[in-house]
Amino acid sequence: MRITIISVCPDLLSAFIAADRKLARTHPGACELRLFNATSPPSPQDAARLPGAVANSDFLAIDLSGAPRAWTDALAGPVAAYEGDLLPPGHLFTDRLRLGAVRPAPGGVPIGPAGPGAQPTSAEGAEPERFRADLANLSTLLRCFHAMTPVHTMAFLTLLLHEYGGHPEIAVTPAEYPGDGIVAVDLAGGREFTDVRRYAEAVGGPGRRQVALVLHPGNGYPIDSTAATRAVVEALGEHCWVLPLAVRDATRTVDDLRRLMADAGIVPDVVVNMLSLRLGTSYGGGTGGAGAELLDEWGAAHVHPILLTRITIDDWLRLPSGLSPAKVMVSMMLPELDGCIDEIPVAAMSAPRVDERYGVALNALTPIPEQVDRLAGRVAGLLRLRRLDPAEARVAIIGYDYPAGESRLLGGSFLDVAASMSAVLAELARTGYRVGTPGPDELLDRLLARAVNSPRFGAPDAPFVYPRAQARADLGDERACAQVDEAWPADGPSAPMTTPEGDFIIPALEFGNALVGIQPGRGGGATADAQAHDKTAPPHPQYLAFYTWLQKVWRPDVIVHVGTHGTMEFLGGKENAVSTRCYPDIMMGSVPHVYLYYAGNPAEGLIAVRRSHAQIVSHQPVAMVPGGLHDTLAELDELVAEYRRSLALAPATSAELLEEVRRRAEAEHLPTDPDELESRLDRLAQSLTPMGLHVFGRTWTAAQTRTMVHGALGHGTAELPPAVEVVAEAEGLDPATVDELPRTELTRLRERATQLIDAALD
Repeated sequence: MRITIISVCPDLLSAFIAADRKLARTHPGACELRLFNATSPPSPQDAARLPGAVANSDFLAIDLSGAPRAWTDALAGPVAAYEGDLLPPGHLFTDRLRLGAVRPAPGGVPIGPAGPGAQPTSAEGAEPERFRADLANLSTLLRCFHAMTPVHTMAFLTLLLHEYGGHPEIAVTPAEYPGDGIVAVDLAGGREFTDVRRYAEAVGGPGRRQVALVLHPGNGYPIDSTAATRAVVEALGEHCWVLPLAVRDATRTVDDLRRLMADAGIVPDVVVNMLSLRLGTSYGGGTGGAGAELLDEWGAAHVHPILLTRITIDDWLRLPSGLSPAKVMVSMMLPELDGCIDEIPVAAMSAPRVDERYGVALNALTPIPEQVDRLAGRVAGLLRLRRLDPAEARVAIIGYDYPAGESRLLGGSFLDVAASMSAVLAELARTGYRVGTPGPDELLDRLLARAVNSPRFGAPDAPFVYPRAQARADLGDERACAQVDEAWPADGPSAPMTTPEGDFIIPALEFGNALVGIQPGRGGGATADAQAHDKTAPPHPQYLAFYTWLQKVWRPDVIVHVGTHGTMEFLGGKENAVSTRCYPDIMMGSVPHVYLYYAGNPAEGLIAVRRSHAQIVSHQPVAMVPGGLHDTLAELDELVAEYRRSLALAPATSAELLEEVRRRAEAEHLPTDPDELESRLDRLAQSLTPMGLHVFGRTWTAAQTRTMVHGALGHGTAELPPAVEVVAEAEGLDPATVDELPRTELTRLRERATQLIDAALD
């Protein structure tokens, strides 16, 4: 029997090869197996042999879920002419389903995991008993296909040969199929447990150790993640008790997890989630947000190792882009909605090797040791921080001054960084941390005196000096050192922030178990701003030394960056899914990273999450009020008003005033038509302006809250139009033409909106 399998699952193809070789020993010549790996576009060899393989097949299985479009195009013609049995386990070519008397479901609805399992129909004139038998065989073939082990592929082939290949003498290999839900897996012994208590009894319970819950794909299809899961579990096992749970029905994950863990009386300290999408969902549905609620109930950190199932290790390391947009969506963006951090790739596909007998390139999902170690190290850091007595914890608090110098010290969008650092230190002291509590002015004065990234510092003033040779040895990464040396060849004894001997000055001050440091600049001069956001360039040697000193010498239990934003997350490396060769990852190592970030800038906050393993703690904006018009714009507004008055009182001067209005409006890049200009100036006057700077941990006063409500409702939201338009519509006016109303009428409507908002707040 000539059987052709085209699949995106290389592990499945390998399992078919193992089964076919075994069959060849017991029943030589019974099966002629042709295999195609559809994870990459068809090679010239694939393209050449594909049409003949399809045309000459007795049975054809086409599994193209996520395959390059070139495979669909290459198969369209041959499949249209094919009249034999065809199994489409995914969502393509479902209208060509055929197995004995079985024909496609109405509309060609997918019958595999990509669809709801619509009932196929019977061939015209087929005996009902034959149709029922073929339908049962179809179900068995699909279950074997997605189970993906050599036992199941043997069952697949023997069923085809026995029922449809003219070999009734070949017995159908029996096979068991994994159940749904979640099971605890003894990866060393291969045993499965539906009860966590029995698992703990079999392998040994946690005792007094912290607990890491590892959620991993429980079905081998489309990629067998067993090797990656085993590597992660073994690495984590050095730091905590690990409970590996295989998830076979993602839509039931949350309910099953809550029940399993409650029955066992175990609350995890960290959840290591190796699944894509949101926790508790699958491509077929689920309840978004339920997973985040469960994590909140447990109070557990949510760490997300990533499995790179469509790219080889070498290609991933080489490409600067990180993940494809589709992979970012399912493996980063959706898990981030459940609050995941430490999105670290831990496995990718091995380099393909061609099986000469079958003419197919095969590879497998393979752990990346240094990435697994990074994940385990970061989990260990989170666990240590969780169990540490506050009195023993060391906290590094980092501010910025880029471009380097005194004038930019402790900058941050909408944040009083000095006051916020002081407030954080005071709160730490209140909750048992042994830290000093300088006030904002004292903190700023001491930093200005001794801890600014500025060439004026000499060795006698340096808070800390880090010998260059020690910095290089402590880092232990000659690859990174060589890149930095190449990018900054002028660095040496005469460079800023070094001693005359060429050692590094570390701008930081100690306050008990707290360190307040100043992040080094990325460069200086006219290119400083561009350098600050350059994701292709390595850091300056002193920058590299600063974070190496933090990790290896001062050894904090957590690093807290204060304010939006620094430059560390913009250092050279991948756009996302960073490797241990990317500088943001090198800077943070295994130290937990907290980032106090402005809530109004989530886009750049995600850069910090994805590139520097940050846990974002958002701070609210300062209260804002309409800014009004100032300087030249205020003068222009008055000139427009004067022009309006002249039309009634002094028409002879109107033309000259209009010309002056147009000249000044053009200079400000504003409309020159008086009506349009007046409307634009009015909108500018209503633009919100910050009232000072926010201090982290402080809430708005009642007056500030009232101001912000007025500002928000005055400008409108995505769901609500501006308050003045609401009032205009209530009075029978067209809200779309509010800007065209005379200014006196517009002012009246605004005052009425203000009265209504005040009344609601009172």
